[in-house]
Amino acid sequence: MIRLVALLLVCAPALASADKSYMDGKGGTWDCAKDPQVSIMANEGTYTIKGACKAINVQGNKNKIAVDSADQINVTGNDNMVAAVAVDQINASGNKNTVTYKKAVADKGKTQVNSLGTDNKISQAK
Repeated sequence: MIRLVALLLVCAPALASADKSYMDGKGGTWDCAKDPQVSIMANEGTYTIKGACKAINVQGNKNKIAVDSADQINVTGNDNMVAAVAVDQINASGNKNTVTYKKAVADKGKTQVNSLGTDNKISQAK
């Protein structure tokens, strides 16, 4: 019994940090109600991310991503196009990415934008 408890304690952090990961393929649709964290490491795909997400991490290149809502979008890949309805924070350290958003997540105020990459275009759509 003690071994089982110890095993569960060791595995619990790994299970808690699990997220939906796209590592290959040409796209997909994900509902963040199933898991609120999404990682896209594939290239040249088209993705639709529905629902309220905690974090979306884009490490791949040349993807097209539509997002309903996210606390944070992190783009470290290159040449990606991300269109978000609502997002609180955008971090773009990759290059030549285009990120558009309409508003901050409800009742959160203004979207925070951090662009450290080269030739990124981040703008609020009207």
